[in-house]
Amino acid sequence: MPETIMNVDYRDLCVDDIPLLSNRKTLYTFDPRSILDECLGKHRYIVSCENLLSNILQNQCIAVNQYAIKHTDPGRNKLLTAEISGDPRISMYIRLRKVEIPEKIKHLFVSVPHPEADRLAMEKGWSINYSYADFLEFNNKIAQKEQLGNLTPTWTIIDPKTYIFDETENCYFKRETGAGGYATFHASNLTGMRLPSRKHPAIWYKETAMEGQPKSVQVFRHGPKEYTVFGYSEMKILFRKNYAGALLKKTANLPAFIREEIALALERLDPILREYTGFMGLDFIESGKKLLILEANIRVTMATFATLQLNSSSRPELEFYHFQ
Repeated sequence: MPETIMNVDYRDLCVDDIPLLSNRKTLYTFDPRSILDECLGKHRYIVSCENLLSNILQNQCIAVNQYAIKHTDPGRNKLLTAEISGDPRISMYIRLRKVEIPEKIKHLFVSVPHPEADRLAMEKGWSINYSYADFLEFNNKIAQKEQLGNLTPTWTIIDPKTYIFDETENCYFKRETGAGGYATFHASNLTGMRLPSRKHPAIWYKETAMEGQPKSVQVFRHGPKEYTVFGYSEMKILFRKNYAGALLKKTANLPAFIREEIALALERLDPILREYTGFMGLDFIESGKKLLILEANIRVTMATFATLQLNSSSRPELEFYHFQ
C-alpha cells in the first residue's frame, strides 16, 4: 500500500480539545431538518437533536427548543429558547428570529447546515462555520465514490423512471445527496423506492449490497490533509437501511488494517473537501479483514457528540441509541 501524504492522527478527542466548541462569542445550534425530505413523523428525532448540545457543552450560548428546559441543568449553559410551532418542518433558525440574542454573539455554529442558518447569519452579520452550499457539495455521494474508486462497493447511476427493478437483486438504491435511511432503499423494497424518487427528483445510483458488519469512524478535519480519528462504532441498522444507534468504542479498538484503509480513504476524499474544518463520519462495511467505504457524512452525526462524551469518561465503550 502506498504511503499516505497526510497526517491522520488517532486520538480520543474530548469537547475541551476542540476550540470550535468553546467560543464564548458563538451561538451553538443543532437542527437536522436539511437532511430530511419532510419532518412530519420525525418530530421526536428533531427535538432530541435540537436539545443535544445543552448536555454536551459547558458555559456556552446554545439555542434550544422550549422542551429543553425539562432535562437540562439551567446553570450549565446560557440557553436561548426558541418556541416550538405546530409545524415541525419550520427550522429552528426561523424561530430564532423572535429570540433576544446577546450582543456578544458574533458567530453561528451549525451542526447540520441549513439555508435558513445562512440567512440568519447574514442578517445578523455573523460568521458561520459551515454554509449550506458547501454542505451540498461536500456530501455529494457520487462525487465521493468517484474519488474513492476501488475502496467503495460497485455502483452505477440509474434513472428510477426507466430502470427495470428486480426485487431479487441484492443491491441498494441511494440518492446522490444522501440522507441515510431516509434516501436508501434495498431492491426488495420497491414501494419505498418509487415514492421518494417521484416526490423528490434527484440523481440516484445503484450500489451492490455487501455482507459484513456496518461500522463507522468519527473524524475531525483540521484542514487540508490534517485529520484526527477520535471514535469508532459498530452500527445498528434496522430494516436494512435505518440507523438506530451504535456501540461506541475508543480508538484503541481500531485494528491496524482498518487504520490503514481509513487513512487511504481520507487521502482520496481530501481534495473535494477543500478548506473544510469540522466533523465528519466515515461509514464502511467490514468483512473479515477487508473493508469497503460506503460514504462520508461531512457534518456532525448522531454519534459525534456521544463519542466525545465517551472519550471524556473512563468507560471503554458506550451503547448509544436514538432517544435514549
